[in-house]
Amino acid sequence: MATLKEIAREAGVSVSTVSLVVNGKPCVSQDKRQRVIEIIRARKYVPNYAARALRKRHAARTYAIGVLTPAPLIAFSSSSHVYRIIAGAEQAVKQKKYHLVLGSLEPLAEGIFHLPRMLEAGEVDGILIISTAALEMEKIVGSVASFSTPVVLCGYPGQDFNLPSVLIDNEKAAYEATLALLKSGYPKVATITGPLSYPSAAARLRGYRLALVENGLFPDETLVEEGDFSELSGAEAMKRLLRHLTPPFGVFVAGDFMAKGALNVLAASGVRVPEQAGVFGFDDVEYVVQSTKPALSSVRAPWEEVGRQAVSYLLALPSSGTAPPTIMLPCELKVRGSSNPNGGGSC
Repeated sequence: MATLKEIAREAGVSVSTVSLVVNGKPCVSQDKRQRVIEIIRARKYVPNYAARALRKRHAARTYAIGVLTPAPLIAFSSSSHVYRIIAGAEQAVKQKKYHLVLGSLEPLAEGIFHLPRMLEAGEVDGILIISTAALEMEKIVGSVASFSTPVVLCGYPGQDFNLPSVLIDNEKAAYEATLALLKSGYPKVATITGPLSYPSAAARLRGYRLALVENGLFPDETLVEEGDFSELSGAEAMKRLLRHLTPPFGVFVAGDFMAKGALNVLAASGVRVPEQAGVFGFDDVEYVVQSTKPALSSVRAPWEEVGRQAVSYLLALPSSGTAPPTIMLPCELKVRGSSNPNGGGSC
């Protein structure tokens, strides 16, 4: 792997200039910044953020944990994974006699974020970063890492940043949901994914494909449609899938809101659920799964436990140079009427 010195030498700049670029600081001319960024990408340089944070960790404790999201909290519903992670984190910090400090990383310019005062003033002992947008995580981590505060990622794999992370097992959950549809007697299963630039959506697609392969079914790309986690995108994706599907069939949908949109289209098309089509969602959003007819089967993700585990790990962050772990938490299938052609179901 390339070093800062090697990148600086190749770019014809100082090591301090490369460091400023890596840490998202604005005080570098545009031409130098662009030259350094191109070399970093070409050499696939990854800063060791975890080691840097551990070396400079403050001796004095503040008894506060910061929680950062890439957008203000008002942008997220109370049923979102963001709120649920924060709820779990709050439970954990209370037990440790700590408190949470909430903040968001709002973009100011390309690759530059407004950093909350908690970071600039050293007001927290560690930071939890809750992932919402895969495309921004590299920039966000780079901005936060310049303060050398210990960091744990929530819901996003940390290997690329050499950071610890707490995740749900998206791939296994999608595998099990797809398998449940097959075992319910649906001879073929389609899927509506989230944006495949998101690691979670890509993992759910892998789990879906694995379930098909292990059951002797060749994955058919005409039965894979991409959505954006909204109800409208689920409806539009279901319309496209119906061009290639005739009952009976199942649909694994990578988000409950998209699943609701898919169910609406099936009803409007005269396809009976679950007799002719089974639908399995993801996230188990209470007001969504209970508002559909029949009630939506869904994957229940332990987001509160993600928050609790992330706080526990952050407070026990080791001082060794070993690679940070990824903690993977299992999900639970909630089988209801939308995927059970034989009636019944459990919650």
